Amino acid sequence: MTDPANAGAPEGQIVSAGPPSSLPLKSESSVKISANLPIEDVEVLKQLAAQRRVTMTGVLRDAIATEKYLSDVLAQGGKVLVEDAKGVVHRVVFR
Repeated sequence: MTDPANAGAPEGQIVSAGPPSSLPLKSESSVKISANLPIEDVEVLKQLAAQRRVTMTGVLRDAIATEKYLSDVLAQGGKVLVEDAKGVVHRVVFR
């Protein structure tokens, strides 16, 4: 099955379909913030950080980068597609 994320790419070439991974923080360009999150969200944040072996800040930065990437793709008329474990491709619709 042809990967829709690579449509238009030369044969055998894989095109990145996601945002770049987090870059190291520069202390002079960072701002400390405070956020109120439900306990369930904090637990998910902790689990993701542990799984990825990064800080909770790293998980949040990745989430922001992913949201920006998806927002840019959708703003340009693109679509977000996800292939499940059985190879079925689903379109993700954001409301």
